[in-house]
Amino acid sequence: MVSALIIISLFIIANTIRATMYSRRFEISIMKSVGATNAFVRLPFLVEGMVIGVISAIIATGALALVYQLVGMVVESAQSMFDFIPIIDVLPYVGAAFTFVGLFVGFCGGFISIRKYLKMEGNEILGW
Repeated sequence: MVSALIIISLFIIANTIRATMYSRRFEISIMKSVGATNAFVRLPFLVEGMVIGVISAIIATGALALVYQLVGMVVESAQSMFDFIPIIDVLPYVGAAFTFVGLFVGFCGGFISIRKYLKMEGNEILGW
């Protein structure tokens, strides 16, 4: 299930960055025409992908903490024999893991989506 969610996240991030690249295709073509290196063109899109990944990790960590608290209250009110680990004990580790995975997936999404435009010359990007 986790690998399916990672693949879905990668697809969403790659498509978001592709949409951004399409809207910035004139700037990319100008940069390529004046001799910008591939790394110089790629860097802003990689950073954008990583920022999307970190923001997603923050939202996922907050949602997980909220759901964990709600489930804990429901289970405790049912007088069950379950003893929950306090969320504050594991939340920093879970948040760090989500952040690192988000950074990695965002980086991969940015890397995959920019490949197509780096193979083209300036006038090819615009379709002229």
